[in-house]
Amino acid sequence: MENLAVLSLLAFLPILTIGVLMVGFRWPARDGMAVGFIVTAVVAWLVWDVEPIAIAASVIEGLGISLDILYIVFGALLLLATLNASGAMQSIRAGFTRISPDR
Repeated sequence: MENLAVLSLLAFLPILTIGVLMVGFRWPARDGMAVGFIVTAVVAWLVWDVEPIAIAASVIEGLGISLDILYIVFGALLLLATLNASGAMQSIRAGFTRISPDR
């Protein structure tokens, strides 16, 4: 397949699928993203001849990257909970209101 328009549409197909399922059919993100993942893997395998082992390696790499992001997010949530429990958020908020009268 050498037609740029067709290849562009096929590259956009996973995003379009997720959009239609989540917005058009009101599917939950868990289900819509799973279908989008499958569509992405199938298009990569059938259209761009990506080896299944390369697809699996990319999935594993994506899981590793998402764990890094989750580590940061959970750390931030833990810090926020600690600041709220200790009353430090009120002190920070009061300090900001002393800096400027704007809300």
